[in-house]
Amino acid sequence: MKNWLIAGIVAVAASVASLAHAEAPDTLTLNEATMTKLGEGTRRKFVVPLYDIALYISDNQDVETITTELMNPMALRIEVTSALVSSALFAEALKDGFTKYERYDDISEVVDNYLAQFSEEIVEGDVYTVFSDPVEGVITYRNGEVFIVVDNPTFKDAMFSIWLGERPVNRRLKARLLNQRRRR
Repeated sequence: MKNWLIAGIVAVAASVASLAHAEAPDTLTLNEATMTKLGEGTRRKFVVPLYDIALYISDNQDVETITTELMNPMALRIEVTSALVSSALFAEALKDGFTKYERYDDISEVVDNYLAQFSEEIVEGDVYTVFSDPVEGVITYRNGEVFIVVDNPTFKDAMFSIWLGERPVNRRLKARLLNQRRRR
């Protein structure tokens, strides 16, 4: 009986997960920089989809140096797809990602100031766009409006490393964002 209940919950969660994905646009223009979607995926906790995320890069961007490249614009578009995502949980998850960054101690105060901005509640359907602007730094948009600006190259490297670095939040998601097929 217990196995049937677990199987039923997993089946319902999987069917909800397949319905939740909304495809991100193929191009994104911010601060007069037009970027093309390289890849996209869904961040899940167990089988529950939390948010869809897409990576946008400029046409001349080198994928090998994607987190450390400062001269080309790039962006991550995060669309919240679950009512389970709260501001506190989102900030906590970001903090966990930042602490995996090798130079976290150098920017811990900047990270704390950034995360403190997430006081307004996040709701399903909110879209956050983290844009690396070569001139202004990291600009985070919330539903199309400028939300937070951080002018710190190390912060940019750390922010994008959460999903694309050596120790990403999820390796399969990283591969999808970089449009790489999983090798068996």
